[in-house]
This record gives sequence, structure tokens and C-alpha cells, in this order.
Amino acid sequence: MRLLNRLPLTRIKIGIARLLYRGLPPGYRRQKRRIRRGGIHYEVDLSEGIDLSLFLFGGFQQHVTRTPFAVIPDDAVILDVGANAGVMALQFAKLAPRGHVYACEPTHYAFARLQTNLRLNPDLAARITAVQTFVSADSGDQPTAHIFASWKVDGTRSADQHPVHLGTPVSAAGVGAVTLDGLVASYGLSRVDLVKIDTDGHELSVLQGALRTLERFRPVVIFEVGLYVMEERGIGFAHYEEVFRPLGYRIVDSKTGREITAANHGRLIPARGTLDALALPGEARP
Repeated sequence: MRLLNRLPLTRIKIGIARLLYRGLPPGYRRQKRRIRRGGIHYEVDLSEGIDLSLFLFGGFQQHVTRTPFAVIPDDAVILDVGANAGVMALQFAKLAPRGHVYACEPTHYAFARLQTNLRLNPDLAARITAVQTFVSADSGDQPTAHIFASWKVDGTRSADQHPVHLGTPVSAAGVGAVTLDGLVASYGLSRVDLVKIDTDGHELSVLQGALRTLERFRPVVIFEVGLYVMEERGIGFAHYEEVFRPLGYRIVDSKTGREITAANHGRLIPARGTLDALALPGEARP
């Protein structure tokens, strides 16, 4: 496991996706097509890694929506931070037919795709509120003008492609920032059951702006973490523990349930990839 975690896992996944894309019949490579997977309709661009996974395998990151270590009630209130094109938000809405999903996405590119996918699923869209905003530690934060929200697998390269995860930045110009606590207050939420955070390195900032929400509602939190991400941001795993430990949370691997701590995180979290960590309140233990 330790050797595996030293491999460039994200680059390997992107490399495999490129091979799969090249193996598609030419007629299937046209940029946009509509598909139905798991009872949900999507408009997909098969040159995008997430969309290709959805097209070929019927889902994306199903260990997040169906983790065996946390139960999502059918009336759950879910905050999806970093919703991208809405693949996860739509799956959450289907899992919680009496609940509601607040899907936050700052980039113009991904938010437009999110809106398209919602229009294709009016029944699910009735339970999803799409919010174009940058979620951060402070509502006064200024989001970067460009945020990684596109992972091309058709061989397209750009000068500003991320050196590790190969993402391409897209514009979020003019989009404001809000804290998760502020978002919860603005919608008058009386409960939050699950918070999913996938923000390409901004996860800690999102959590730092969510302390009242975590303390009041004690939701399950699933967030992406990687050693290279922490290094880029100048933070350590202890910073995540400083958020969760005082509130009685445990942090575990969402796939295995193994506890992650400042002492062992270097062995469990990929150096050049990411892991979806699950923060469980005291009463919810795997």
C-alpha cells in the first residue's frame, strides 16, 4: 500500500482514460451527447474524464454516494461543495427522495453544465438548489479568477495545466465568496446531514468556514485530501484534525474505514493522488 501511494495515481488514471477515449469509435467522440445512467440523464462531453467514466462505467465516485460507513437518510439535507457538472448532486438527490441538495460551483464552465443536467432531470432538479459561489473560510475572500474544473482526456494540453492532476483551470471571474456557515444561514437550514467537499485544495478553507454548522448539526463530512495538495497549500494533516477533533469527529478512509491521523496519514494518503476522507461525528463509527 505504501509503494502504491507513492505512484502518480492521478496521472495514471488520466493516462488510462486517454487510452479508453482513443478506443472509442470515432462517432462516439463527438463532444456532446446525452446519456442515461442509473435512471439519471446527463449531457456529457466524452473528452472530460468525469463524463467518460460516467459513460463507460455508469457512475463516478460511487464510494462517496454509497459509503458503507455512513447512512444517508432519505430526507437528508446535503451540501455539495465543488459540484462541477452535477454528477454527484443528482445522485445525492436520487438517494434522498424526501431531502434536498445545495450544489455549490464557482466556475462559469461547470456551472453552465450543472444547469444543463438539472434541466434534463426536472424531478431531481426540484430537490436541488444550484448556487454559483466560491465557498471559503471568509465571505470576504476573493476567489482566484481561474479554478481547476476540467480534466481533458482527448490529448488536449494547456500551458497552465496542473503538473500533478493534469486539470485545466477555467474562469470564475466575478463570482463572490461565502462561508458554509453563511450559506446555511442564508437558506435558513434547520439541519445538515452530509457535506461533500471536492474543491481542488481549498477543502480546509471550506471547513474553517463551517465550524458553526459542524458543531450545531454534526453532519457527516466527506472531503478530498492529498499529500501534494497539502504541500501546495502549506498545511499538514494536523490542520484537519484541529477542525474535527474538538468536535468529537473521527477521520477515516471512505473506502476502507481505516482511521487517518497525523501519525499515519503519510502512509495512507497518496503522495501524488488523492483520497476521499470521511469525517464521522462521535455517534457514527464504522
